[in-house]
Amino acid sequence: MSAIMGRNRFTKEPGPVVAELIEAAGERTEILRSAVGRWIGSREDRYTVTLATALREAFGHLGLEDAIRLGQERAAAPVHTSQGFHRD
Repeated sequence: MSAIMGRNRFTKEPGPVVAELIEAAGERTEILRSAVGRWIGSREDRYTVTLATALREAFGHLGLEDAIRLGQERAAAPVHTSQGFHRD
């Protein structure tokens, strides 16, 4: 799911993206809700607003709020590295 949204993040025609997500998810709405919400939360900006808005409109009825919040938290988390954890 995230690959579908990622490769289409700059689209100006989100209809086919929404259709592809629906087809990929089938009846698994919990996966759709989680993936779409986390993607919106972590990727929505001025460049992806067209897709993010279409995703909110198409899947908002699934209750995306918690997944969006999780995506925002993950995007704001510090970068994890192994720097400083070497053995001398």
